[in-house]
Amino acid sequence: MALSKATKEICFVYKLLVLMKVPVKTPIICHADNMGAIFMAENAAATPKSKHIDIKAKFVTQFVADKFIKVIFVKSENNVAEILTKDVQSKIFNKHDKNFIWTVEDLKDEKQFLIYLHNKKGVVRCCS
Repeated sequence: MALSKATKEICFVYKLLVLMKVPVKTPIICHADNMGAIFMAENAAATPKSKHIDIKAKFVTQFVADKFIKVIFVKSENNVAEILTKDVQSKIFNKHDKNFIWTVEDLKDEKQFLIYLHNKKGVVRCCS
């Protein structure tokens, strides 16, 4: 279940940020495009058909019940992570690639790229 893997990653990043004394607001929003996974995360009841994924579902359900994460439905075409996990049409790829740190156009000229990073983050770190 991808939602349980996402929950594990959220926990890891949360603990890392807390260790670095970075304040983190909870609940942490997690977008999912699987209604069945969202239902199982929000409802502790299990059916005989869902018995084999019961442990992973309970893991996520525990964090949802504790209000550590909040799972929100997002359509596949609006899911930013979709281009990292699936083979998508170019229309959907082009829609979401702007949400990443840089695009292909930003990489054409190194000087423009460094200026772009500076404008985006306020700090430029270079390693030589």
